[in-house]
Amino acid sequence: MLTARVAWGLDIGESTVKAVKMRRTRVGAEILAFDSIERALPTDESGDKDYHLRNAIATLAARNSFGRIPIVVSIPEPAFSRFIPLPPVDKKRIPEVVRYEARQQIPFPIEEVVWDYQPVREPSEIGEETEVAIFSLRSQFVYALLANLSLCNMQPAAVLPVPLALYNFLTFDRDVAKGTIVVDLGAGSTDILICDPENFRVRNITVSGNGITRGLADRLKISHAEAEALKRECKDKVQAERLFKLILPTLNDLVGQVQRTIGFFKSQIHNVRIEQALLLGNTFRLPGVSEYFVNQLGCDLIPANVLERITLGSRVDGAALKELLPSLAVGMGLALQGIGVGRVQVNLMPRELLLRQEIAKKRPSAVVAVVSLGVMLGAHLLSVSAEKSRIMEQLESQKAIKTRVAELDKIKGDYKTAKGGVSGAVRKLDEPASLSVGYPARTVGYRGCIRATNALNRVLDAMSEDIIISRINVAPKTGKFTREQYGGAPGSPAKTLPAVGIRIEGRTKTSDLDLLGREFKLPLQRAKTGSGPATRPQFVIRKYDPKRENISPTVSIITFTMDCDFLITD
Repeated sequence: MLTARVAWGLDIGESTVKAVKMRRTRVGAEILAFDSIERALPTDESGDKDYHLRNAIATLAARNSFGRIPIVVSIPEPAFSRFIPLPPVDKKRIPEVVRYEARQQIPFPIEEVVWDYQPVREPSEIGEETEVAIFSLRSQFVYALLANLSLCNMQPAAVLPVPLALYNFLTFDRDVAKGTIVVDLGAGSTDILICDPENFRVRNITVSGNGITRGLADRLKISHAEAEALKRECKDKVQAERLFKLILPTLNDLVGQVQRTIGFFKSQIHNVRIEQALLLGNTFRLPGVSEYFVNQLGCDLIPANVLERITLGSRVDGAALKELLPSLAVGMGLALQGIGVGRVQVNLMPRELLLRQEIAKKRPSAVVAVVSLGVMLGAHLLSVSAEKSRIMEQLESQKAIKTRVAELDKIKGDYKTAKGGVSGAVRKLDEPASLSVGYPARTVGYRGCIRATNALNRVLDAMSEDIIISRINVAPKTGKFTREQYGGAPGSPAKTLPAVGIRIEGRTKTSDLDLLGREFKLPLQRAKTGSGPATRPQFVIRKYDPKRENISPTVSIITFTMDCDFLITD
């Protein structure tokens, strides 16, 4: 756990890079500095996004003094999350049980991910279950981010998913005695956080601010930059009403997904009521959008441009901060973790790099010890002509010195062992991260598999508890798709396109075949993506094979196998 007195929070978003510097005080925390840099995005898919990201980070570093102050950084890739109840066990055994669950729950080989866990609910009495949340990211995404930061001379102390940074900010600065939802409509995707005083849940959905901006640009025949400026700075009432009508279909889609997320949270945490909402993102700056959103959810709106417990340093421009405040929540949550007052303990830095940092911290102490040893040995050589009593005292001193030498030798050996263990990871920072597997690698790869897995999880999260998924396999492939399946214009022919093939195996707890169709097959068929004429199904079911099995003379269940394709069109 980080315990620095001052720390930076570095929020790396799809369109901007934001930084917040905070200091721990006797009564809470204060902001010392903040900054925001727009990322210049490539004009086509072949552009180097990493190059533009490094330019933004370098500009930020040139305008601010980061020095040796710890940095906690967010990662734009959505993290895989799973909330798991653990059986009643001794607290000392919880890490062991969580490691076992991580291997079972994370849908990738455990050697290829960076993962950590967060306690969610502690047992109030002996014999109650403990709940933990497991978070993981593919290692190559983390190493790619660290490589970009390293090229800008930044070595972060922690890596955190965006929803957990929001959880830090919300629980520190706001009153969460009531059920609260945070909707962060980012440029690349939307992060949702739901919490009450004892529980929290997170979710990432594909509705994005960039998607809304692109829709405005297409309908108004203006550039992407002009459409984004309209979202942020529209003051004209007539113009605002026109923009609101244009984005209303996408806004209703977002409302629907948020309501389903709230429903799933209520199904897991009984007697909970969502009473207030914090809405973040430039889209919510349009007049009337925030009010419409909370009216649809039936809750109160939390102002996003004020702080309740976090204070401002004497050199902070309050007016400029208020203008940027709705976009700095993630950066503040990251910095709060850096100064040791955040509720989150998760850190998705690779373990070998954390070990290297710990060794680097201990190295100065080892140098001081070696110098001290040299001084003592010199003093001993100068005292050979002393009296016998003094020689005896020196002999006793020598015993202590030998003990210290043995300790230093052990430190040196530990350092060599650790250095060998991290050398491979360090070399990876100089190599381009491979983000694709299988065929066709350039269009599907790891990112496509992750998109398919995230989309599938959103359907499975709302599934009945009477349906148990025992195995999921994902792999890149190609497949033939009709016009309706790939969202083509009327009259378009069928096409062979890249996709992610998914095989799902499982069983029910009952013999109700209608339950399986209603709660599993039908939601997959209804899952849609896109808007307007380009709307298409997210999943194309190729095979569905339910079978009834008798497990006793009076009890039967349904086992099933489903093959479906997740189409990759961009």
